This record gives sequence, C-alpha cells and structure tokens, in this order.
Amino acid sequence: MKIEPDWTYHIHGNEIKDAIGFLDSLDWNLTYQKSGESWVLFGGDRLIITTETKRELEAFIFGMALGLSVLPDEILENIRKIIGE
Repeated sequence: MKIEPDWTYHIHGNEIKDAIGFLDSLDWNLTYQKSGESWVLFGGDRLIITTETKRELEAFIFGMALGLSVLPDEILENIRKIIGE
C-alpha cells in the first residue's frame, strides 16, 4: 500500500507490522485475520472493524496509527506510563 503524502515516518515504518507495533505499544493488542469473505480486526478479544478487503483493513490500521502518532511525544509517553501501571 502506498500512502501519499507519506506520513508513515510518524510511525517509524511504512509496513502494516510497523503500524501495528506502534499501536500495540499503546496497549491495543491488535490481531487481524480473514473470516469467510471478510477481514476482521481485534483489539484483544474485542472486534474493532470488519472490512471487505485486506487493503481496507490496512488503511484503517494506518489511519489509527497516524492519528495517534502525531500526538506530542510527552503525551504518548504518559499514555504508556498509564497503561503500564
């Protein structure tokens, strides 16, 4: 998947595993899989989204990661401290 303009530097990578790694550092615990004709994304044991294609699912994950990654570093670190407690 190519993202234009390329904002992926905010998540320190341009692959879906990088976006998931960033989100998991904020305790999302993401997993995805094909389920019948659909793709599903879970945060832990909770269903987050069902999509028709893997590309739609990846776009959603990148959107989540980019939306959170533009927060100031001190806010992200505070989130990590809170979830670590």
